[in-house]
Amino acid sequence: MKLNWGTGILVAIIGFIAFIMYFIITMTTDKKYDFEMVVDDYYKKEIGFQEELDAQQNALNLSEKIQIQTSTEGVILIFPETITEVQNGTVNFYRVSQKSLDFQEEIRLQDNQMHIPASRLLPGRWNITLQWESEGKKYMVKENITF
Repeated sequence: MKLNWGTGILVAIIGFIAFIMYFIITMTTDKKYDFEMVVDDYYKKEIGFQEELDAQQNALNLSEKIQIQTSTEGVILIFPETITEVQNGTVNFYRVSQKSLDFQEEIRLQDNQMHIPASRLLPGRWNITLQWESEGKKYMVKENITF
């Protein structure tokens, strides 16, 4: 069989289509490539964006900042001594790559610290969001860590 330009172009196009089909089937069926949406209620969350900005500014205006430390035992949240009470406080751990690992804890301070055990965290990147009220003001701190 003699190979001419038309046959070569046809073979190249069929090869390209086969590669694209393999790529699409692999990406849609393999759980290793399964990434979820960042936020389920994106538009609903955007409505309260100004409140978030105000709460973040309140946290930035604190004389001492909240410290987030990682260790082999887990994550330690250290609140400043100036914060005497925490009302409606939550800490959200958000795993960018896997929604099933996300969790939320109520802020319970002991000696102005809160400990999250390592058994709750897998190695990798985590987005942490602290939200609380104190003396009628809302506060929010967002931090990214690698555990």
